[in-house]
Order: sequence, then C-alpha cells, then structure tokens
Amino acid sequence: MHAEPTRAGDPFIEVDAIVAKGDLAQADRMLRALAEQEPYRLRAIQALENLHRSPGFELRADEVEIARALDSVQTRMHRYETAHFVTLSDCDATWTREKSALLERTHHQFFRWVSQIGLDLLPPERKLLCIIFRDYEQYRSFAQRVDNVDAPWAGGYFATRANRVVLFDDRNSPSIVEAMSKLAEHERKVAETRERARQTARNGMQSMADSLNAGADRLEAEIRANKERIRAHAERMSTAKTIHESVHMLSYNTGLQQPGRVYPFWISEGLATAFETGDPARPFGPRERYQPREDSFDRVMEEGRLIPLEKVVTVAAGIAGADELGDPVYAQSYLLFVYLSRTAPDSMKRYLRELNRLPNGYYTPEYHLTLFENHFGRVDAVERAMMRTRPAATRSASAE
Repeated sequence: MHAEPTRAGDPFIEVDAIVAKGDLAQADRMLRALAEQEPYRLRAIQALENLHRSPGFELRADEVEIARALDSVQTRMHRYETAHFVTLSDCDATWTREKSALLERTHHQFFRWVSQIGLDLLPPERKLLCIIFRDYEQYRSFAQRVDNVDAPWAGGYFATRANRVVLFDDRNSPSIVEAMSKLAEHERKVAETRERARQTARNGMQSMADSLNAGADRLEAEIRANKERIRAHAERMSTAKTIHESVHMLSYNTGLQQPGRVYPFWISEGLATAFETGDPARPFGPRERYQPREDSFDRVMEEGRLIPLEKVVTVAAGIAGADELGDPVYAQSYLLFVYLSRTAPDSMKRYLRELNRLPNGYYTPEYHLTLFENHFGRVDAVERAMMRTRPAATRSASAE
C-alpha cells in the first residue's frame, strides 16, 4: 500500500487544489515558479501545457504595454485578439485578421518543432503584442522614435526591450509602390492608345483602329499579369516576414533565448529564417525546406561569396553584423540551423542550453568556435557534411 503524497512532499497537489477552485491564473503562476526548480521543471511544463488547453483558461494581455503602444503610434489603431496574441493595426480588417491567424499558425508550428527536438520550454506568460502599420513612413517613424531602430532595409523587427513585433503592410512598401507606379504609366499608355483607336475609327481607318486596340489588349493583359505577380510577391514577403519576426518573439518569451544575452547570429537568425514559408497552410519550420532561402544559399555559393563556416559560427547577432556580412551570413545561417536541427537535434538542444547557462557578457570568437565544436564536432567536418546536402549539379558547378 502506497501512502498518498503530502502537500509538503508534492507541491503539485496544491496546484491541483487551486485549479479545482477555478483560479487558473494563480495555478499558472505557481507552475511557472515550480518550473524554475530543476527537479520539478519537466513536470511543471507538462502541467502548464495541460492547463493552457483546459476549458476556461485564457492568457491575459499586458494592458499597460498595450496602452503605451497606443499612445506612441500617432495613428488610430484597432485591436484584434486571438488565443496567444494581441494585434494593433490600422490596416484593412480582413487582411489584419489573416495576419493574426498567421501568428497563431506560427505559434503552433513553433511548438511542433519544440516537441520534435525535445526542448523543455515554457509557454508564453501573456499574450504577445504585434503592431502593424499600413503606411511605411509611419512604421519607420515609430521604429526610430520609439524603438530606436533605424534600419530602412528591414521589413519588420522584434523589439526585445519592448517585447513586441512591429511590421508594415508590404503592399505599401517603397519597392511595391514604385513597381505599381510604373504599371500605372503603362495603363496611361493603354488609355492613350484606346483614344487613338477611337479617333482612327472615326476617320474611317477601322483596320488601323483594330490593330491599335489589339496592341492595347496585349499591354493590358501584361499589366494585369504583372500586377498579380507583384501582389503575390508582396504577400509572400509579408507572410515570411510575419513568421520570421514572430519566431524571434516566441523564442524570447519561451526561454529558448534570454533577454540581454548576445547569441551567435546563426542561432538567432538561423532559427527565424528556418521557419519562413510562403505557404503557411502546409507544415513549416526547420524540418521543412523553404525554397527561396535554399535558392539564396545556392546563388551565394555559385557567386563565390560563401563565408568560411568557422567565421559564421562566431558572428554575434545584431544589425551591425547583418549589415556588414549581408546575404551570405543569412543564407549560411539558415542552412546550418536547418542542417543541424535535422541531423543533430540532441546536440542542438544541449548547445542551446549551454548558451543560456553562460553568464551574461561578451565571449570571443575563439570561445564560440570551441563551444560549437564541443557540441557538433570540428567545424570543417560539419561544413563538408552540410555541403554534401546540396544538389550535385550545384556543387560541381561551384567547384569549376
């Protein structure tokens, strides 16, 4: 006969009693405190996951931070809430709801990967905040004025201190607006051609009028096709960007990464790029390939711009590093993170844990190289094995 555990011997009995009383928020707080104690961590995380799925549980929003954000945006925003996110947006309501659903889909796929790799992460404590601007210039003004982010090339960002993602509607980005403006010029040419055709027909030259109208028809069809391609491109950019930045936010709100720490670039950006997709209805994440990033790596390789992997694994995350090394470091970080997530998940898990156990501070490139090799083996061997995953035709072309 086994004795029933006492409250002193099993703190989860007290949690169960709190749940039975219906105080689910208090139970959440108690389980998070237990998760900070190593003997209880895994059990507490599992209990938290069950609690968050239980009827009646609802994550709370940080109303103070939301109020501050609304005071700072300088434009009228509407509020949208889902199970795990609050979105503030002045964009079209239907489009914004689609982006809110994408945030939820990203949350689901993020935790699918967490389960696959066996990481013991806490679910976010509160609903996470995303701000979306319709106007690009308002987005840039907010980024500079409020979050001290001055990166005009960035399509969005995760503000670690404010703990929020900030985006803009890519349909209104400067490049898309410029492309649409050029198409508008062609539309004016179509209108001019139609008018010439009408005048030509009135002058009795119907054959010439028909020829002009046929040319206008062809140009009009090209304009429609180009508009559709531009819109599709903008939507793919928006989807990948929303996922990328929300993965940064999830990483810092689950304990995968810790605020205030400086991580290797290949971890921070490799993780975020590994989740990008243009088709969020299908599974996505480090175990699924994202062709645009694959193509980017192959292009960098064919152009002879690859950075030695020994350097890639020691570059610190941050805008300055990205600015200096550009596309190659993103492409190689993507491929390295995807490769190691698939081939060495246990080593990846131990490496991430050790990064979080290190005292805060600066670590030399030599230290980061040693840390990498302690978990994954010699960097040159990793590089050779990773390159063997590339298509044979691409590898042989790059070797010529």
